[in-house]
Amino acid sequence: MKLNLNALKGFTDYYPEKYLEKNYIVNILNEVSRSFGYLYYDGPIMEESSLYELKSGQSIVEEAYSFIDRGDRMVTLRPEMTPTLGRMLASKSMNYKKPIRWYSIPLIFRNENPQKARQREFSQFNADIIGVSSIISDIEIIDLSMSILRRIGFVNDDFEILVNNRSVAYKILSEYSNDVNSLIKIIDRKSKLPESEFINLVDKNVKNHQYVDKVLEYLNVSGDNIPNEILDFINEASKFGLNLIYDPSIVRGLDYYTGSVFEIWDKKRLIKRSIFGGGRYSDLLSVLGGESLDAVGIGTSVEVLLPLIKEYNKDPQLEVVYDYFISTFDNIDNSIYSNIVHKLRSRGESVILNVNIDWNLKKQLEFSLNIGVKKFIILGEKELKENSLLIKDLKHKTEKRILIADI
Repeated sequence: MKLNLNALKGFTDYYPEKYLEKNYIVNILNEVSRSFGYLYYDGPIMEESSLYELKSGQSIVEEAYSFIDRGDRMVTLRPEMTPTLGRMLASKSMNYKKPIRWYSIPLIFRNENPQKARQREFSQFNADIIGVSSIISDIEIIDLSMSILRRIGFVNDDFEILVNNRSVAYKILSEYSNDVNSLIKIIDRKSKLPESEFINLVDKNVKNHQYVDKVLEYLNVSGDNIPNEILDFINEASKFGLNLIYDPSIVRGLDYYTGSVFEIWDKKRLIKRSIFGGGRYSDLLSVLGGESLDAVGIGTSVEVLLPLIKEYNKDPQLEVVYDYFISTFDNIDNSIYSNIVHKLRSRGESVILNVNIDWNLKKQLEFSLNIGVKKFIILGEKELKENSLLIKDLKHKTEKRILIADI
């Protein structure tokens, strides 16, 4: 049988040069989150399936990778992080001062159709504030997200921040449907469906046919008809330099959202999905047996941000570089090279020591030029007699001699 050398569909091979791009994004996510006072957390890559059924609803379970383990338990590779966060805090939330500001960048797995900016395995960024109900915390989560985008090189006007309130939507839509959760899931898919199919699905989920027009009217509400609760949210966010836009179709499909919901989209819609998405959920811990705490969170993924920066030509010029390459000679004791290597590495420099004993100096220099070495160190018999090193700056094409003791 011939082995398939390609990664599984929806999974990604991160070769070193591609990992540089991923690491660039991850570093920004870490830097901005910490600047807002958020602490990193993580959890297991696998949980009992019942946790996701309880917290996220059947729709997320249908997309999950689940199987029966050796303990005869149904387990699932995590399709999202919030249920794990809820489980962890239900157990130990009393140990932390409120509000709790945590973030994570875990690997997530969903068995869905792979497409641009959506894979079956991806690194999802999550940021949450737990233990406070103020809309200022909702605004802070959005501000954090926009700060990440600005740190990448965008400006606020490159995006639209669309907002709604799940409880307000639920109250309005309950007049037209006996199964509001199902109707909300249909509305959440509106942008992905042909109009005729969307209307047909709405028709099947309203109390009677005349309410189809009522649902469509609700989805077109704007301007002076914005509900007061959402208008207050929009006005307060403007004080932080954030321009929120009311969009009744933003409802978020996951069952645990209970209040404000929001999505950030690029204005040109070059990415056919939201860049960030999140909202408020009030039953995070109590459903799992913990204390009752309000929470709000937002998320994106590295696999969304990477195509975003490429579409808008914001990707930085990244390359693999090494600080030093130390050439070697057969007649020089390796303990001398070792001493130099350890001194440089102790300063945080990246150092490659030649390990190809059959390479002459020319071959070593050619290799250094090919892999992006900054400085090439020569320690031959002449240098050894003088207790010196010859350092060639390969980028600027200069060289200098220094004493070994001065490294």
